[in-house]
Amino acid sequence: MTADLSSKDTAYTEVFLPPHNDTTYFTLPIGLQMFHLLSHERGTGGESQLVNGIAAAHVLKQKDADAFDVLCKTKLMAHASGNEGVMLEPVSAFSVFNVDPITDRLVSVRWNPADRTFVLPGDHSTHAEDVEKWYDAAEKYQNILNDRTNRSTFYEFKLQPGRPVMFDNWKLMHGRSSFTGSRKMCGGYIDHDYFMSTCRALGFKHQNGQL
Repeated sequence: MTADLSSKDTAYTEVFLPPHNDTTYFTLPIGLQMFHLLSHERGTGGESQLVNGIAAAHVLKQKDADAFDVLCKTKLMAHASGNEGVMLEPVSAFSVFNVDPITDRLVSVRWNPADRTFVLPGDHSTHAEDVEKWYDAAEKYQNILNDRTNRSTFYEFKLQPGRPVMFDNWKLMHGRSSFTGSRKMCGGYIDHDYFMSTCRALGFKHQNGQL
């Protein structure tokens, strides 16, 4: 990736990118994501941010359970259509928070305002007050994501050549400050199910005994 708009995406520019998940326009968003800074010459900026979307969701639930519930239940479409011949959409609408109905565990987050469309499923009969509730909940969640003082959710660092970073796109959001100069990046994706399969095969477990 370079800031040449070879792909019609803000990732291919120098502008500030707020924290977001990638591929929310996929039916199943990618799992692990890797970034590797190859070079940054004749310029400054470009600090990376990682935000724990799961932890931020739990903060929202503690502060406003109704807002959390809205982001669990309201389903929205997403899309990617900036490049010629490309019109990506998931097979159906999805909510911001994906909660396991059996365990009540928050499994993943879909948050990317740049790719979000407010196309409602069904007969589009959603009342105006329901839309207002969603935007109110979304604003509260965004404020938590932007809270740089909360070290349990927000982490900022500078990528260095030769030191790639890898993270779980279902749980962590990423962003970037604006920058100047010539900056070259590369990266890649790994399917979440294959990653979890490897973890199980190697016997990795979280403290609660679950992957």
